[in-house]
This record gives sequence, C-alpha cells and structure tokens, in this order.
Amino acid sequence: MIAAFTLLIAFENCRRIADFPSGLHARGLMLVPPPSRTTVRVALVRANRYFAVCGRHSWAVALVSLVIAGLLSGAYREGGVFLWLAPGTDDEARREWSMRAYASWWASPEAGGLTGPAAYALVASGIAYVMIKHNLMGLCMMSFFLAIRKDVAYAFDTANADGCHGWKAMHDLLSGVVVSVLISLVGFCSLFLSLSVRQVSWTTPFLLLFLLCVPIYLLVPLVLLRSGTKRYREQEIARLRDCFAELRQRAAPGSLEQFEIARVERQEIAVIRDGRVRLFRLKEVVATLSVYVGSVVTTLVRILNR
Repeated sequence: MIAAFTLLIAFENCRRIADFPSGLHARGLMLVPPPSRTTVRVALVRANRYFAVCGRHSWAVALVSLVIAGLLSGAYREGGVFLWLAPGTDDEARREWSMRAYASWWASPEAGGLTGPAAYALVASGIAYVMIKHNLMGLCMMSFFLAIRKDVAYAFDTANADGCHGWKAMHDLLSGVVVSVLISLVGFCSLFLSLSVRQVSWTTPFLLLFLLCVPIYLLVPLVLLRSGTKRYREQEIARLRDCFAELRQRAAPGSLEQFEIARVERQEIAVIRDGRVRLFRLKEVVATLSVYVGSVVTTLVRILNR
C-alpha cells in the first residue's frame, strides 16, 4: 500500500515538475536577467540529462533495490525480526523463541522453500525501487535550482491572492514530495523496529538516506526561495527608487506633488521590503515535524534497547 500510494504521488509530482520552471517564468515569478539566460538554459539541459540518465539506468536502481531486500532478509534471518514479540525475560530463551517464529514465517526458507523468500524479495525490492526513483527525481529537480541560485530572482504577489504570494504551485509540489517521503519514512522505519543495533548496521546507509530526505527536500527549496526573494526585493527597491527619483525631478521643488510622490514611494517600498513568502502554515510544519521526529525517535529507541 505504501509503495502504491508513493507511486501515485510520484506520478503527480512528475507532472508538476514538468511544468514548474516554465510556469514560474510565465507567471513572472522567476526573473532571469539577460546575462544569465544562457546559464539557466544550460542548467535546465543538464537537469533534463540527469532525468534521462536516471531513466536509462533503472536497472541499476533495481539492482540496488534487490540488495536492500537481500540485506533486510539477512538481518531477519538472524532471528531478530520476532524478538520483540518473544515472551519471558531470559535473553537466550527469547532468542530461541524468535528463531522458531522466524522458521514458521511465510517469508522464511524453512516455512515453504523459496516461494516465500522470493515473494518477499519482490515486494521489498519493489518498495525500495519506487522510493529510490522518487528521491532521484527530487535530487535532479533540486540540482537545477541549486545551479541557478545566483542567476535568478524570485518575485512574489504582494496581493497574496492564492495565500502563498503567488507560489501555490511550489506549495503543492513540496507538499506532495514531503507527504510521499514521510510515508516512505514511516514504512521504511517500521522495517527496523524489530531489529537490534548489530542487525540494523547492515542497512544503516539506507535508513540514513531516508532520515535526511525530509530536511533536504523541505529546507533547501525554502532557503533558495528566501534567498531569491531577498534578491528580488533589493532589485525592486532599487528600481522603485530610480523611478520615483525621476518623478521628483519632474515636479516643482517643494511642491505638494513632491510630497505626494515621496509618500507613495515610502508605501511602495514598504510593501516590497516587508513581503515574505510563507508556503506553509504553522500547523503544517508541526504535523510534518511530529511524523518525522516520531518515526526517528521511535526507531532509534527500539533499536538501541535491543
């Protein structure tokens, strides 16, 4: 179910990603100065090349996914998968009970030959494949915006008609990515709840990958957006000052018109200076952190207590 839901979100995010950069530029939110247009085009071509490489090397992702499934199967085979269900307090007796429980588990070779392990490997590798491909897609997209971070400025809608200062598309895209990563994180962490520190070391690199995904996919775009809008404010305020300076020169010195121009200038500059793009409300941030921190803490506590 986790893999299926993640796959649906991944397809939806692919659709959003395909139109995202061009949509930003068309709505006047991504401002590309003429000297930077070649750089941005090169970065876009490079990002598309990354997407193509990920598609051509799907076999490598499938191989890594099989390795993950194999590592998990190996960790389970040590008998830790059912240890947390074992009755009693004697460690040796509980381990023996866990080993017997594993031997009767449908996915163990002892229970039904190779059919169970093969089915488990297929399901586990399929889940890992979807999760890895989704993360690679996010990294390709992020590489583009990191490459152009110094070459573009991000404008915003001062009227805030969509509640995100014109950045509702980015809110939707990031929400989809974060939701899918959180779901994957919960599902992936659940695989580790029954393993000990010694067993989980087999798959620690993959667990760390998912633990880092949420902060990366959430914080990096927000930092880039904040930096880009700061650049836009500086450029827009400089442009407004030049425009109003020209208007004041045309008005008679000390006239009422000059005072009115100065008043309007202060208002316009204040609107731009105080403009802040807030994509997520506090309750959304709290909910995301709760799921993320809860999954991480629960997993670590269960692992370290074995």
